[in-house]
Amino acid sequence: MDEDLKKFLDFVNIVDEGKIYEYKSVFDTLGRLDPDVLPEYCKRFQTAVKNHKEGKDKKRFRYSDIPCIDASGVTINGKSEAESDSFIHANKFEYKTVTNTRKLILCQAPTEETKDDMLDMILKYKIGVVVILVKPEEATGSEKKWVPYYPTEHYELDTPSFTLKRISMNKLDENFIAESKYQLTSKKTQKGTSFSILHYQGWPDTSIPSEHKSVYELYKKIINLRNDDYVAIHCSAGIGRTGTLALIMYLIDTINYFPTFDPIARLKCLREHRYLAVQKHNQFVFALLVVFEHYKKEIDEMDEGAYGRFLGIAENLFNKERTRQDRQKK
Repeated sequence: MDEDLKKFLDFVNIVDEGKIYEYKSVFDTLGRLDPDVLPEYCKRFQTAVKNHKEGKDKKRFRYSDIPCIDASGVTINGKSEAESDSFIHANKFEYKTVTNTRKLILCQAPTEETKDDMLDMILKYKIGVVVILVKPEEATGSEKKWVPYYPTEHYELDTPSFTLKRISMNKLDENFIAESKYQLTSKKTQKGTSFSILHYQGWPDTSIPSEHKSVYELYKKIINLRNDDYVAIHCSAGIGRTGTLALIMYLIDTINYFPTFDPIARLKCLREHRYLAVQKHNQFVFALLVVFEHYKKEIDEMDEGAYGRFLGIAENLFNKERTRQDRQKK
């Protein structure tokens, strides 16, 4: 048995349907704060909601029921935390691995009003990769769950504060990933940075993709592009799809960093940085499935049937959830 993976392979040996449903019993409440004390931990978000409600400021958030924790918050526009126009609905999630430090920023998709805020964040934190998990069609319709903030029809995009030039673009590949690269320049300071966008287009809102291998390919692309720079991830609200991908990365990155392989403890830590991260229990199980995919060779060497057994448990759970959702729609 691979000593570096011993704790994870011990987990593979014991996990069964009962264990997965045991996780479900704690999933919803894990890391949740008492509603009476929650506002104390997200004062900047509360101020943003209040200022918008009173007509004092633009809407700096998408959803008023998804708080943003102050402790791991991000500041923009050259302002301090105390200034209201420093707020963006984003949280840093940084953690040590055996070999380095992973730096993630988990955020909401910008609105028409906050495109420049997103670009300011990319420049300030020198974000190397932005991972977009919303489908293109989610930008249309009544809800408009996101808006593109980069050139789509032309090579260049001018905003009030920035110029954005497309350097390269690859078409959608067989894993539903479109990769492109941009040069971002501030009109005010002339400072610039280049960054890549990985747009994964196979993930429905509040749910999971129809298969897990394309998300594993997305993970590999992220890792291959940059290691030391910030990686920003967003869907619409920045908690469900975004949190699931962050959990996948966190679990793989720290596979032999902690005394045991404890995915619920890792989810709790993630939620302490990005409140409400990973919306659904099936998203949590999906994250585990991608981790199993990453270590399939080592799992097979230990027990040829273990990967298939977990895949069966996961697919059974996913099918039950789909059936339940279909009933609700009728």
